[in-house]
Amino acid sequence: MISSPQARLQAELNAANLTRPMWMLWILSAGLIALDGFDFFIIGIAIPFIQQDFGLSASWVGAIATAALLGALVGSLTLGPITDKVGRQLMLVIDIGLFIIASAGTALAWNAWSLLFFRFAVGIGIGADYPISVSYITENMPARLRGRMVIGAFSFQSVGALLGALVGWVTILLFQKIAPELATGYAWRYMLGVGIVLSVLVGGLRLLFLLESPSYYLAKGKYKEASKAASQLLEKTINLEPDFENSEVSKTSEVSKASESLEISETADKLGVDYAEIEHTDSSTSAPTPSSVGLSYRDLFSSTYIKQTALASIPWFLQDISTYGIGIFTPTIIAALTFASSDSLVSDSFLLREIASAQGAAIVNVFLVVGFLTAVLLVDRVGRIPLQVVGFIGMAAGLWILSFAGTSLAWLFVGFIVFNLTMNIGPNSTTFLLSGELFPPEIRASGAGLAGGIAKLGAVLGTLGLPILQEHIGVVGVVRSLAVICLIAATVTYRLHKASQVT
Repeated sequence: MISSPQARLQAELNAANLTRPMWMLWILSAGLIALDGFDFFIIGIAIPFIQQDFGLSASWVGAIATAALLGALVGSLTLGPITDKVGRQLMLVIDIGLFIIASAGTALAWNAWSLLFFRFAVGIGIGADYPISVSYITENMPARLRGRMVIGAFSFQSVGALLGALVGWVTILLFQKIAPELATGYAWRYMLGVGIVLSVLVGGLRLLFLLESPSYYLAKGKYKEASKAASQLLEKTINLEPDFENSEVSKTSEVSKASESLEISETADKLGVDYAEIEHTDSSTSAPTPSSVGLSYRDLFSSTYIKQTALASIPWFLQDISTYGIGIFTPTIIAALTFASSDSLVSDSFLLREIASAQGAAIVNVFLVVGFLTAVLLVDRVGRIPLQVVGFIGMAAGLWILSFAGTSLAWLFVGFIVFNLTMNIGPNSTTFLLSGELFPPEIRASGAGLAGGIAKLGAVLGTLGLPILQEHIGVVGVVRSLAVICLIAATVTYRLHKASQVT
């Protein structure tokens, strides 16, 4: 009989179908991630207006664009460990409150410094979302559906990015038609102000559905609370007290455990991984071992977990250099490569240029969504590591095409489409998924937060460096440099996997 409370919980989860609370939990996490995508990418469309409104230099443009990423780095590194201490539910409430206040501050910013501060605060909230969301979904979904549900939720980042492009396009278009003379000072405020509305909507959903992760309670030894949370999650009575004995539950648990072991074994064979190692290290699908009791943040760097930490962090770091370097500045790059540059501040000329670049961003961002949907279909069939390696190679190919596009609109969009499609089929999906699967519940949010923080360091380098490098080597030089980084990331992923034999 399975006597461990954590093992009983996993057995019940793996035997269950998706319940209404599971769907609510998933929708909440997806909503948070969509908000992240919107906030990260709307700034790319707003930046040209902010630059003119506040008279910003290239360095200031990079700083404003990077502020949220720096905040995300800080939020991931600090709030991940705090989430493991205070719980997923409380941190979610704090996170959404921060989002609402910071979003309002960005829309009402009175100068560049105030905008920088509030964008940084938005980033802290975004940084908290990564460990919270991936922990929430990983811990509360059946093992057979976990990969697809995690990537499905993370795909809403692309939905948020697409929404950002559409909001930017519609806002600029309306100002052009109604009050072009006011566009420079107000269009960007309306764009960023939409973030307030989205934050309130997600906050309302949060208040309608309050549920702590049962795995978190078990990791803290709160068995009564874990039983109550598990019963709510699974919509039936679950007892997770350590001394609970029930033959009917035992039978279900034994069957579920056998099925679960078969699923893990098949996945291990597919990826060339030692099943015994997964059984020991992936506590999202197995009971805690004695070595996992009392884990803390420093254990992420111990000999037991350093392989998982490296595999979760380094490829994600390299990916974000390209993803955010290109993604945030997609409208700017499209405009620079296809439209004649002009220093004119004539309102109509400026607005026409920004409308065209926002339209282009919306079109190419559609393929972010397509890429994620493809990843949902392939992740459990092909495996995490193969998708990640092939995805990096595809990203490099897309960037290389982009660098030779010149003023050809067709080739420009081919390059962006290949980049966005393969990025989300592969690395942008798998890095997030792996960050939640490689660590036990006691340090899951800490591990995911560390990986996300290191990734955002790469995002900062890409975003802050792009406008500065562009002044020295041009857009084409920057794009080709990012292609090389993607090839390095593919190699690093392959070598780390071969060396560590973990997934």
